Amino acid sequence: MNLNIKKITFIAIIVLTIISCDKDKKDTSEIIKTVKYETVLGSNDKATQKFSGSLNPYLQSNLSFKVNGSIEKVYVKIGDKVKKGQLLAVLDKNPYRLQVEQAIAGYEQGKASTLNSSLVITEAKTGIAQAKTGIAQAESAIKQAEAMYNSAVSSQTLAKKEFERYKQLYLNDNIAQNIYDNAKLSVEQANAGVEQAKAGLAQAKAVYAETIAKQAQTQSQYEQSKAGKSASNAVLKSTLTQVELAKLQLSYTELRAPEDGTIAMQMAQENENVSAGMPIFRLDVDEKLQAEIYVSENFINNIKLGDKANIFINTLNQNFEGTITEIGNSSTGFGGTYIVKVGIDKSNSPLKIGMGVEVKFISEDKAEVITLPLLSVNEDNNKEKFVYVIENIQDNQGVIAKKKIKIRNIINNRIEVISGVTKNEKVVTAGVNRIVEGQKVKLYEEAK
Repeated sequence: MNLNIKKITFIAIIVLTIISCDKDKKDTSEIIKTVKYETVLGSNDKATQKFSGSLNPYLQSNLSFKVNGSIEKVYVKIGDKVKKGQLLAVLDKNPYRLQVEQAIAGYEQGKASTLNSSLVITEAKTGIAQAKTGIAQAESAIKQAEAMYNSAVSSQTLAKKEFERYKQLYLNDNIAQNIYDNAKLSVEQANAGVEQAKAGLAQAKAVYAETIAKQAQTQSQYEQSKAGKSASNAVLKSTLTQVELAKLQLSYTELRAPEDGTIAMQMAQENENVSAGMPIFRLDVDEKLQAEIYVSENFINNIKLGDKANIFINTLNQNFEGTITEIGNSSTGFGGTYIVKVGIDKSNSPLKIGMGVEVKFISEDKAEVITLPLLSVNEDNNKEKFVYVIENIQDNQGVIAKKKIKIRNIINNRIEVISGVTKNEKVVTAGVNRIVEGQKVKLYEEAK
């Protein structure tokens, strides 16, 4: 019994030892991973790059009224072709007609005020001329009165001398009474003549002073009239401006097409109240169309305004030549891309807004270009790009080596490599995140 147990135990130990040895042998055998690869080749062909986008009008305009109001009539609908200057819609004109009439009434009132000021100025000028004539006449009258006064004074002096002489003769009884009386009367008459001439001179001076005062008053009226006319002219100019503004606002009640194009959208209806600047229509100016694409930051510096490009219209299966008309200066935020617009002449082809396009840029640089699949390029923790290459190849097996590279552009879903790899090297193209440097691999299939 004990002998049988010992025998069984011995056999079990031998079996376990054999199994353990076989397991160790299996664990120590090397597992070689199979990888896809691509042989690095250079190309002397012109480098090309393609970007997808769509056809858009050369110009899109949101059309709106410049004044507030209620839409009275809409003359077009979505899809209508319109010509430059064509009437699209009109607002209720009545409030703006009333403003024009009020402005014209104010202008006419200003004209009447200006005319009245002109009449007053004319009258004042006439008064000034009359005053000047009166002053000349008054000055002449004063001179005449002064002459008469001087003559009367001379006569008075002579009469007094004669009277004194006759008075002495009379007192000495050398002349008769009547001669004495006549001499006395002559003095009295001379005195009266002096007083009369004196009064005439005073009157002439008073008339002169009155004429001078009247001239000053008339001059003041003239200056006031000139100031009044200047103010009236300013008011008249202001009212004329108001008339022009009111007429301009009346014209703004009509919405017309600024260019030939197509009504793409309508945002308001008849009888709807709209405010100034509120979009009513969107007009697509489709005489010229352009392709709009988004170009990657790696390629944007390779193109410039005026460059030619090939535009392929998918739905028409046609190619057109285009010219770059606009390049965005800032990234749009779509993966670091920049908007680029490529103009295309419509010609006689049935191009439509919104058609899909593929724009191809052709580089004139014929230097050798090396490109690799996007999936073959990886990035380390230092943000440096690298690829895995297969070295020491024997019997369709090799060892993985890591090589840092520098890249430039993305060309047709491939990355242009400017340094780091050379022709005829074999680069791993798939599963790069599952292999490590120094690993032994088996070459499976070259990428096509």
